[in-house]
Amino acid sequence: MTLLVPLFSVLFLLMQPSEAASSSQGKEEKSIATLKKDIERRTEIIKNHENDLMYLKKERQSYDKSIKQLDIKLSITENKIKLVSSQIDELVNQISDLERLTDTNKNQLRSMVRHLYMFGENPGIKLLLGNETAKDNDRYMTYYQILAEQRKEVISNIAQNQLEMENSKRYLENKKIELSNLKTEYDDNLGSLNKERSERKHMEEALQSNIDNEKLQLKKQEEALKALEKAIEQKKQELEKQRKKAEQKAIEQAKARAKKEGKDTEKAAKEEKENFARKNNLTGLGPKLSWPVKGSIIKNFGDIRFTNTKWTGILIACNAGNNITAVADGDVLYSGWLNGWGNIIVIDHGADYLTIYANNQNNLVKSGRRVHRGDSIATSGNSGGLQTNSLYFEIRKGGVPLNPRKFLHR
Repeated sequence: MTLLVPLFSVLFLLMQPSEAASSSQGKEEKSIATLKKDIERRTEIIKNHENDLMYLKKERQSYDKSIKQLDIKLSITENKIKLVSSQIDELVNQISDLERLTDTNKNQLRSMVRHLYMFGENPGIKLLLGNETAKDNDRYMTYYQILAEQRKEVISNIAQNQLEMENSKRYLENKKIELSNLKTEYDDNLGSLNKERSERKHMEEALQSNIDNEKLQLKKQEEALKALEKAIEQKKQELEKQRKKAEQKAIEQAKARAKKEGKDTEKAAKEEKENFARKNNLTGLGPKLSWPVKGSIIKNFGDIRFTNTKWTGILIACNAGNNITAVADGDVLYSGWLNGWGNIIVIDHGADYLTIYANNQNNLVKSGRRVHRGDSIATSGNSGGLQTNSLYFEIRKGGVPLNPRKFLHR
């Protein structure tokens, strides 16, 4: 059984007054049970919402990371496109310069060819008929031939360079198209990621709004629960005052009888006080208490439950629907449902003694009722979430757990 609430604090707060106020107690008890269930339900909702919110935030962080990486890729691609565009522009300018240089060299070559053509088939004879000397004529002919060959070679090289540049230009243009397509793909992916991220952000905001609203309602419920618990604690104190008053009245009556009979009044007062204590608490009754249910103990007081946690009562295995009885006279302080305990009954036996009966199938008594030893108060079951039908039984004095085996009849 998972006991989610420390029992001693619950017992301190969930005390109910005597039978005279049982009607209002029933309403308060019902309100407390309802509030506790609502608080548990709302706490679970908040927990689930916060888990969902954490998942959404992680998902959005993943989108943020992907967007950042895509932004970097997009930036690199845009820079590459700019570089390729710049290289294409530079090549275009170089090609234009080469085309102009080629035209110039072609014009010069055409002029030289035209001059050679004017000499005809025997340019040497034509040169001899001129004013130039033979030596000059030979030199001119050699110059023309060398120059003509060089012009042809220059034009050929220019043409080759122009061809290579044209190929480079086509490669860069294809590269630019490839990068542009990649940029378009990145832009599309970036748009999709930003859309998904925006949707997650809206979902986060809506979920956070729900969480804030649930927490606000939870706070209101907790404040209402505290107010009820405070009122019940005041009634518990009133119950204790009533007991003290009843005890004092019984002592005064005993003293009066002793005085009338000529006996020792102080002795009579002491005996009545001890008698009152025996009737109204567990003092001096151990090991004389009746067993609360027929069955076998499967967990003893002090046994290890979890790490650093021990059983503070005993767990008695029994059949479902078995009769559970009060182990001694007392007042029912609480009869209801508690998270982790299931249906639970707390009986006040006076002098700060309490007995607890938890994991019940059904509670048969209400808060404020006076019960006597052997009275049926509940039926056994498994409302606390154990793997077997059983009764969880505790005895406490002043909030401190005591070993029930020392009180129960052997």
